[in-house]
Amino acid sequence: MSAGPHRNHVGAIERGGINPTFKVLLKLSTGLTVPLSDAIRLYEARREEAD
Repeated sequence: MSAGPHRNHVGAIERGGINPTFKVLLKLSTGLTVPLSDAIRLYEARREEAD
């Protein structure tokens, strides 16, 4: 059993239905073994490309 966010919660985040807290972002990055700073950098780079 996982101690992380419930899959429905993660799905709502992915769809943009809810905004995750910093604590949830940390749990997700830990579960994905990706530093949160890298995930944020990637998000910002993709967002700039879309603009």
